[in-house]
Amino acid sequence: MWVTDGTESGAQMVRDIGRGDGSVSPKNFTLVGDRALFTVADGVHGDELWVTDGSTEGTHLLRGINPGAAGSAISGMTDGTVQLTDRPVGHDMISLDEDKWLYTAFASSLEYEYSLFATSKDGDQTLITLDQHTIGGRYSGEVRLTVLGEGKAIIQSAEDLFVTDGTPDGTKIIHTRLTIHAMTDFVSLGDGRALFMNRDASQGGVTAADLWVTDGAEAGTYQIARMSNENPTSLLDHVQDLGDGRFAFAAPIEGHAGAVWVTNPSASSLERNPTINSWSGYSVFMPIVVVELPVEPPVEPPPSSPACWWMPASTCPTMRMCNWRGAMP
Repeated sequence: MWVTDGTESGAQMVRDIGRGDGSVSPKNFTLVGDRALFTVADGVHGDELWVTDGSTEGTHLLRGINPGAAGSAISGMTDGTVQLTDRPVGHDMISLDEDKWLYTAFASSLEYEYSLFATSKDGDQTLITLDQHTIGGRYSGEVRLTVLGEGKAIIQSAEDLFVTDGTPDGTKIIHTRLTIHAMTDFVSLGDGRALFMNRDASQGGVTAADLWVTDGAEAGTYQIARMSNENPTSLLDHVQDLGDGRFAFAAPIEGHAGAVWVTNPSASSLERNPTINSWSGYSVFMPIVVVELPVEPPVEPPPSSPACWWMPASTCPTMRMCNWRGAMP
């Protein structure tokens, strides 16, 4: 592994990892404060998590999670996110703060024992061994990590939901027997809560799902609205805070393929915006400031052009402001 300042004279080898024959290649570098995490198989361990501060002494194995040549299946780390993709599961590395990160990894390739870990400047520690469902002795569950804010994160592991503050004592189960689909997304609201879709098998149909919310506590994890059996099992990754306790998002639920929805999780309310019925899947919600300008609007383009809409924070209805090219309706 090498370090460089972008000049020929500033390039130097930090550490010769492995057997010295050039067969080892560090990869998946992710910045964490003033250090970088990466994965590498050093000839003794399989792909495991390493850390470096750019010096020889500061470059070392962070933890041999799964001893032996199999490694712990950590890969795909980019832009501060670690996606573990070498096994039939979906996982992330997430940051609770600048100094503490959470990740999941296999602790035993034979028993498919999956655990939640925390890493910080003070070291690496196991928070909890996740209780997984197995088929024929092989791991088959799903694990997802989602930041709630305020130093907390939730962990969905198969049918169970956990909360953690990055310490063993602060890691506990808050809900069991959730029928969460493999493709479900947890969407953080940015206020210590997250939305998710929970499938109720009694509704029938593989896509039946209801909108739920969690704040990381057992009492704060509940169903917002019961829906039909036509709902998808996942949400989009963008929800807009309207500033009055309500949140807007676009999703094809309740049989409306192109609808915009407004929810108030505290009041367990969900209502469809009656104006927009042609959401294309590429909509973006953002706060705006409306200013009148003394300019002549351009010619109206064809009706099929994408449009931007105005949604007052105090009401649910919307009105069309302009098309994609800026022409007023």
